[in-house]
Amino acid sequence: MKVGEFYTFQEVMETRNASKLFNFLPYEVSCQPKLDGIRLQIHKQDKNVNIFSKKGIDVTHRFTELADAARAMPQNNFILDGEGVCFYNERINFNKILSKLRSGIGDCVFFGFDTIMIDNSDMTGEAYFSRRGELERMQLSHNIRIAPQFITSESAALRSYYIESIKRGFEGIVYRDIYSLYKSGLNPEMRKLKPLRTLDVEVVLGHEKNDGYYSYDVRVKEGIIAKVPTKDVLKPGQIIEIRHEGLVDSENELGKSLRFPTLFRIRNDKKEPNSMGDKIET
Repeated sequence: MKVGEFYTFQEVMETRNASKLFNFLPYEVSCQPKLDGIRLQIHKQDKNVNIFSKKGIDVTHRFTELADAARAMPQNNFILDGEGVCFYNERINFNKILSKLRSGIGDCVFFGFDTIMIDNSDMTGEAYFSRRGELERMQLSHNIRIAPQFITSESAALRSYYIESIKRGFEGIVYRDIYSLYKSGLNPEMRKLKPLRTLDVEVVLGHEKNDGYYSYDVRVKEGIIAKVPTKDVLKPGQIIEIRHEGLVDSENELGKSLRFPTLFRIRNDKKEPNSMGDKIET
């Protein structure tokens, strides 16, 4: 590990059985609201700053305000993991951060939630509460902040925190064992929980198989809304239920498309797709 060289992110696994979690919490966890932004990694070596996207692309030139904020911090030689967000009308807006990533226009706020390195010391082998402690001791700023945290070992308290986070407009929550280590790739000790959004759509057109997956254009009553990757063979006219993570701006006929659509189930019991008003379940 070296400051200035991208370090593969620790990725969040999804919790799908909320009822089980809300009845039994096996360990003490750190809970944070799930911010609707993009993962960023901030590196600082003296006055040299690099900012990397989740794919390891250097995007420093797109986030100059974060680079300037990092240079102004008294701490040197660190790597921080967190979420970059943009606000619109005082609310976090995913479309704004996507536009920022593409154009560099706008103001981004980085909410740090992990310390990968500090003072040239590798922190990945330390417990999360220690890594978080290093972050809390840093002198932050308007553009570089620390994500809020709630610690509990009670399943009922976790459920209340989740419900309150949803009411406040967050996507859901992220929680992790406070003793967990930082592990690149999917880490079962770091999980996210958010409402399940589903939508019934009609298969319109299939595309050639690529890397083991077919891709299908799907539509709601208003028009084509997404491309859905799947290993299943589908037919035009079939109604399927897909999971997704909300709407984003698009250049298609609707001006909107679904974010991260995946096949949930085939609806042999239905003959028509939904309108844009989808259903949300927990």
